[in-house]
Amino acid sequence: MKVLLISKDTKWSRSLFSSLSNNDFECMYSSVCSKTLLDNIKPDWVFFFHWSEIIIEPIFKNYKCVVVHTGKLPECRGGSPIQNQIMDGITTTHVNLLTMEEKVDSGKIYCKEAISLQGSLSDIWQTITRVTCNLIKKCVIENPKPVNQTSKECMVYKRRKKQPIKFDNVKNISYIYEQIRMMDDDEYPTSYITMGDYTLEFSRAKLKGNGLLSDVFIYKTKKS
Repeated sequence: MKVLLISKDTKWSRSLFSSLSNNDFECMYSSVCSKTLLDNIKPDWVFFFHWSEIIIEPIFKNYKCVVVHTGKLPECRGGSPIQNQIMDGITTTHVNLLTMEEKVDSGKIYCKEAISLQGSLSDIWQTITRVTCNLIKKCVIENPKPVNQTSKECMVYKRRKKQPIKFDNVKNISYIYEQIRMMDDDEYPTSYITMGDYTLEFSRAKLKGNGLLSDVFIYKTKKS
C-alpha cells in the first residue's frame, strides 16, 4: 500500500510524516503536487494536509485524493478555518478526511474526530497533527466508505490575510486575546499593531481578570 502525503513544508507536516512512516504501509512526502509526480509514484492514497492550492481535475479524478479539513462541515468550509472559527466563537470543531471534489471542502467524509480550539495556535496544530495521523491510518487500514455531508447549511470562509489587531470598544478583552492566540505559531505571521515608526508583535497571551498578559516584541519598522 502506497500513501503519499502532500503538504507545504512545516514542522507539523514533518511531524505527521514522521509518525506515518512508522507503520505497515509505505509513506512518501512531497511539498509539491503534479500529475507527473503521481503518475510516477502511483499511490493508493493521496492525503492533502495544510494545503491551499487548487488541484487539477485529472489528479483528483484518477487518484484517491483526500483533503484534511478542520471545521464543522458543511458550515465551515473554505480558507483559514481555524482562525475564522475562533473569531466566530467556536470552541470545538472536527478534523475531517474527505474526498476531493471540484467545490472546495464539499466532498464525502471518510472519517472525522472532534477537537478543541482552545489554547494557542501551536496547541491546536499539535492536536490536529496527532488526530490526522490516527485518521489517515484508519482510512488506509479500514478503507471506510465516505458519506455525504448532511446539513443543508453551507458557508465558505475567506482566507484571512495578515492584518493588524483590530480593536472594538463594544467588545470585551477576549476579542483581542482571540486575535493573538489564533496566530500564535512559528509557521504564521504574528499578530501585531503599529505605533508610529514601531511595530509591536504579540504572543503567548493569556487572560487575567479583566485584562490579558502577553509577550511583546517591539522593533522599528523598516522604511522603504
